[in-house]
Amino acid sequence: MGKQSRGRGKSVKVSESPTGVSRLSGRLRGFGIFIAGTVFGLYVVHWFVEFLPGPEVGATVQGLRGTTPNTSGCVYYTLMVRSGQPIEYVYLKTQFPGKVGNFKVGLPQEAQSVMAGRIAMQAWEAGKDENGNCTIVQAAVNNTADVQASAAGNMITIHASKLPSNTYIMGMVATVEGESSLKPSPTGLFIEGEYEYVKLGQTVRKVLPISNKGVTDTK
Repeated sequence: MGKQSRGRGKSVKVSESPTGVSRLSGRLRGFGIFIAGTVFGLYVVHWFVEFLPGPEVGATVQGLRGTTPNTSGCVYYTLMVRSGQPIEYVYLKTQFPGKVGNFKVGLPQEAQSVMAGRIAMQAWEAGKDENGNCTIVQAAVNNTADVQASAAGNMITIHASKLPSNTYIMGMVATVEGESSLKPSPTGLFIEGEYEYVKLGQTVRKVLPISNKGVTDTK
């Protein structure tokens, strides 16, 4: 409210103006509301984008137990990651019951067929080296330019970035049955993975669907 000041018989109305502190407080409050609204808007957009259909991405792991003289005591695992649409990043981490001997992971040979569409082809030679250790001798095609893989103990990790549509990553891992770097030895596989893609300018990260096909004996 204004104040009345009297002097020389006249009434003068004096208005109170906000202080510098109150002006600053109002501006900060408005700025805070703006920031909160912006953050909330970004959160809502990101939340909405996560529910939109994304790329078709999946992985498969299958084990083959050696039964021949050159493969006995070894379990070989095939790994495959497939992306139907472009993705920014993918990783697959697998821990085996046995210690990893060696591995070969990369991009396979591909062909385009009129009847079957895109075809990915890969073949490995598995056995033992001159010292009797379980090993992947060679792969038919093993382009590792866009794939990173490393193994230590019982675990292998595969990373890849900027994958185009219809990309396959294939690998084979040689493990030693009954030998483990972990005590007690794992009784089964531990598998995890994630992938990232961009939708409407937002980066979305999701759990990689993985199919564990178990272990079968070679024939």
